Amino acid sequence: MLHFDLTSLDATAALAQKLAPLLKAGDVIALHGGLGAGKTTFSRALISALMCAETEVPSPTYTILQTYVGPAFPIFHFDLYRIETPDEVF
Repeated sequence: MLHFDLTSLDATAALAQKLAPLLKAGDVIALHGGLGAGKTTFSRALISALMCAETEVPSPTYTILQTYVGPAFPIFHFDLYRIETPDEVF
């Protein structure tokens, strides 16, 4: 597990943009943190970088899943905030 202490939303977005070119199909990034921790900022920057264009990235808090057809591989953006047990995912 890696841990990063990022001091701003800009630093969070910059980390996501630097990580994007290193990812490949099948990779998983799990973000954990309270409200305001920067999970959405990271996700938006990462997905936009993977899509090679500024992309509208709504939070999937209520839909649970947003999918994107990336140029290199599909992207699945889950938000499991409301999930209380593993069975609820299925």
